[in-house]
Amino acid sequence: MEQFSRFPGDTGSSEVQVAALCARIDQLQSHLITNRKDHVTRRRLTALINKRRGLLMYLRRKDFEAYAGLITRLGFNDSFAKKNRFSWRYSAAKKLPPSADELA
Repeated sequence: MEQFSRFPGDTGSSEVQVAALCARIDQLQSHLITNRKDHVTRRRLTALINKRRGLLMYLRRKDFEAYAGLITRLGFNDSFAKKNRFSWRYSAAKKLPPSADELA
């Protein structure tokens, strides 16, 4: 937490919260490797991952420089960028109706 804090004693900034969540997520993942049937922990892990995603999206929206520095230090990719409009999600939208030349 000390390496991600903005000032000494900082525990509430988004960077520190994301770093603390990452540490907790790593701990729960290692627990689930040995305890595969612990469904309560799996549900809690999913909740923590969603909370971390929300904090990262907030940080990206409010302070992109801090977000870029944080994901670099944590080793994440920028998966919250807007998707290309020609990606697989929009493949149905790319298909245009046949033109008059193609119908004739």
